[in-house]
Amino acid sequence: MFLADTSVKRPVFATMVISALVVFGFISMGRMGINQMPDIDMPVVTVTTVLPGADPETVDTEVTDVIEEAVNTIDGLDELQSTSGESISSVVVSFDIEKDIDVAVQDVRDKVASIRGDLPDGVEEPLVEKLDFGSLPVLIITVSGRDVPDYQAEEEIRRITEYTKRQIKERLQTISGVGSVKIIGGQEREIRIWIDADKLRGYQIPVDVVMAVLRTENIEIPGGRIETDANEYVVKTHGELQNVEDFNDLVVAYQEARPVRLGDIAYIEDGAEDLRSISFVNGHRAVALECRKTSGGNTVAIADEIKAELEQIKQILPDDITIGIA
Repeated sequence: MFLADTSVKRPVFATMVISALVVFGFISMGRMGINQMPDIDMPVVTVTTVLPGADPETVDTEVTDVIEEAVNTIDGLDELQSTSGESISSVVVSFDIEKDIDVAVQDVRDKVASIRGDLPDGVEEPLVEKLDFGSLPVLIITVSGRDVPDYQAEEEIRRITEYTKRQIKERLQTISGVGSVKIIGGQEREIRIWIDADKLRGYQIPVDVVMAVLRTENIEIPGGRIETDANEYVVKTHGELQNVEDFNDLVVAYQEARPVRLGDIAYIEDGAEDLRSISFVNGHRAVALECRKTSGGNTVAIADEIKAELEQIKQILPDDITIGIA
């Protein structure tokens, strides 16, 4: 009854308090962040481990099972799920809702570290991280090019990937609130070397020698500095090979005082990297950009800024490249 009595006896005071609450409410409403998911820390931890070149069965028995047995003894465990694929193992550990997420991450990290020696040789360091709902993409942008035949699709994707990486991704990353921009379905340029085994045996050159030459000759290293009385110059050696002709001319060995070049024993192709992800727009190959926001950012405001930047980018786009929002 205190509030009711005060409001009746002091109507002006009650009116001023309510007015202040309304004013501050309007001010706060305009500054509140808007997100698709609430900003919460669920006690869910993921363990991702990569064993290059291993089949799913090997990953399951040699990696996933070992990690599951280790984390299964942690206190407060609620649910354990795992997926074993080609070269990769993913273990999802869910804890009781009362479990502190930082404590859960540390417990899982300690258990994984204790069985690190039981994992097979060649396995990469397991990645232990908490499940972050805020890391989900706030916007997915598609970049597509010309409608080309299948035999030209790889070359077209390589062109779009290069343009997307240099012109679009870099501009989106400068927007305030954008945490990261990830390219999906892209293929960058890659020089491929196909060694002819018969020619290699004919020249009696071990393949290890060819690999060693490629590692030592195709590299850029600091060249030191040159000092004068008034200036100091940094020297850089341009040792990386740039095109197919440079690789063809690379000397890998000598036979009877005559050089054996890489082009004599191998076919060099100016191609694209292996396809690890793929995206389509209306049935045609394309490149996608996943835009993720920084922690605590306003999802709607960041998405609006990205859309505004896309309108600016569209004005300078080549005629054969199209940008859309998935």
